[in-house]
Amino acid sequence: MAKGTSQNQSSITLCISGAPSPTVPCPVEGLDQGKVVGALCAQKEIAITTTTTTGFPLWAGMACTRDNGMALAFSPAASASEHDDIYHLPTEGFSKIIYTGFGTSGASILALRSSDAILFGCGGMSSILECMTAIEEKKPIGILEGPWDIDETLKELLDVHYPKYEHLFSDIDPNRLIDQLVKRVRLSQEK
Repeated sequence: MAKGTSQNQSSITLCISGAPSPTVPCPVEGLDQGKVVGALCAQKEIAITTTTTTGFPLWAGMACTRDNGMALAFSPAASASEHDDIYHLPTEGFSKIIYTGFGTSGASILALRSSDAILFGCGGMSSILECMTAIEEKKPIGILEGPWDIDETLKELLDVHYPKYEHLFSDIDPNRLIDQLVKRVRLSQEK
């Protein structure tokens, strides 16, 4: 975290969720939005967590670290060699990688549980698992709207199954969405 970081901002960690590139091809706008999210988090001195994946989370991590922010990534592998040789996941673009040995789903859950809130970008089926986990953990959920399907899918699922979930935010503007999540986290921290 940068020197001079305020107490309120430095205590906020945002999980960035999205699907790996080969699984769900994100449109160029989706990857660009990932970069915007990462840069905004660095600017606002918000640490981010994610899994060591490709696609939206990787682009957010790269932008965050490029701008001197903190991007902590959880690997499904138990070691660096397993990370490279078995999972074939990136090692660049993150401030630090934690080798969990818990597989893909376990790494996702650890990233979420280590965060104050979660932001969904261009994603796929894994986003549904992470969203359900976020609800169980009562974490604020931010859904970034864009030219991908998962935003509407998550909103429909939440509307049907959790219509009174009060920690849900959705916006096409990543700056407004992050600000809404930060505001909700700060309200929770004050209680």
